[in-house]
Amino acid sequence: MNKFNKKDSELLTKYHSELTAYTKEYNDFILTLNARIQSVVDDFKNQHSDRLLSLETDMQSTADLLEKRANDQIEKMESYMSERTEKWHDTESGFNFTEWKELWEEFSYSVAIIPNFDYFNGMEISLEQNIEIPKFNR
Repeated sequence: MNKFNKKDSELLTKYHSELTAYTKEYNDFILTLNARIQSVVDDFKNQHSDRLLSLETDMQSTADLLEKRANDQIEKMESYMSERTEKWHDTESGFNFTEWKELWEEFSYSVAIIPNFDYFNGMEISLEQNIEIPKFNR
């Protein structure tokens, strides 16, 4: 087979054109929605911008302090564990201590993640898909 027949080529072209038109219509709706969302975001930022800035800074600095303090404790736990015998590590106390340390490691990781304040800069949704139809012959 070196090329598609005329009927198939025409149908493929027709369906591709329809999908392209639907995608354009979808994107037009999305542009309208994005404009409305941006308007709401702008109004919200105008009312709360000072507090949003300070809140982001406060959250980040407090999260950094908390993470540092937790990591200091984790290091102490690791030091304590390294001083224990293999026999201790194989006991219930060793397993419980390891589990406790792992909980603190998870906690330390979790507190370092603060919310994304970029949402207050607006959101944009779109379908940037532009699908090219391949040639009908080789």
